[in-house]
Amino acid sequence: MKRILFYLCCMILTAAGSSCSNDDDNIIDGSKETFCFREPLTSWTVAQSEVMDYMSGYTLVSTSAHSLIYEGKDSESSYLYAFADSNGTLTYAVVTFDLSFSDEVSAFLSGKYKADGYSDGRRLYHNDDGSTVIFTSSDKELYLTYMSASKMSR
Repeated sequence: MKRILFYLCCMILTAAGSSCSNDDDNIIDGSKETFCFREPLTSWTVAQSEVMDYMSGYTLVSTSAHSLIYEGKDSESSYLYAFADSNGTLTYAVVTFDLSFSDEVSAFLSGKYKADGYSDGRRLYHNDDGSTVIFTSSDKELYLTYMSASKMSR
């Protein structure tokens, strides 16, 4: 009996060590596998250097004066950060997922954000203080777009 308990403890510790490694990651246990990703930085006054610091540990695939693109590490495929205004501050961020994660992304958003309904076939959400709008869209992949609410109204 003690041997069985020992083996069970070892299996639990092994499984716990194989999940996402960052405390900022969002983890949802799904039926297929563990779903996790790091939400993009959504401090809308930051410059590229601050996003680069936040995304340290991720592979930077492309950079320009107006964008940063990172390779995903967990359930996400990639990140795009866009800096479109004249001050070079963050305007929006897009996280890309395989379509197989649609249910997990929906469950994550419903659990963390307030739903605003649908617009043009996109599910809309917002954070508690209303500073960030999040919407989903898809074609061959699922896109989760985080956008500054103040910059949407311009």
